[in-house]
Amino acid sequence: MEDAEQLAILLRAIGDPSRLRLLHALEQGELTVSEMTEVTGLS
Repeated sequence: MEDAEQLAILLRAIGDPSRLRLLHALEQGELTVSEMTEVTGLS
């Protein structure tokens, strides 16, 4: 049961579209804070 709870926490964390865009961008390499805000649309 603990594994299922940990997985649920992880999936909630990456379920946000902004976080997914950021993770995808970071796969390509390092980003500055300015680049991260541009990718996510957040400030």
